[in-house]
Amino acid sequence: MDLIQKHGEDILDRPQQKYTADFKFAAIDRVLLGGEALRQVSLDLGLTNTGILAR
Repeated sequence: MDLIQKHGEDILDRPQQKYTADFKFAAIDRVLLGGEALRQVSLDLGLTNTGILAR
């Protein structure tokens, strides 16, 4: 529900995304170096599944 509140219902209709290496490294850095929670980073970036970032 937080994802929809932050990004709107259209986020659920979005086709599968391809992310650049820079995007991935920046997201991982936020978690590992910045100490942010996986869930919060996933929500901020509009990832529909926190497992995407955890992997």
